[in-house]
Amino acid sequence: MTLKQKIIDIIIISLVGISLYANVMLGLFVMNNHTLTENLYSMNAKVLKVDKYARTVTFEDSRGHLWQTREIEDWVDGEKCIIIFDNWGTVDTIEDDKIIRINAAS
Repeated sequence: MTLKQKIIDIIIISLVGISLYANVMLGLFVMNNHTLTENLYSMNAKVLKVDKYARTVTFEDSRGHLWQTREIEDWVDGEKCIIIFDNWGTVDTIEDDKIIRINAAS
């Protein structure tokens, strides 16, 4: 086998490896993206307290759970909003859910 043929073989093997790696990564991305979508849910809530000194906003969701964020923006006490959560795949408990986004209700 000539040096030229060995180099061509190495290039082909490398390209096949890169292609396989890219397909695996794409598959994992699609799978994780699908899982993320399944784990998202929203809930109506209202602002209980805006604490500008502590830079926190406390929200109460429609089930009575309290949530806090440091994204105080232009929130006003009593304002209605919609909170989008990620349940992290644990549908039996809400304690580990993470706030993804909070939108003012229109």
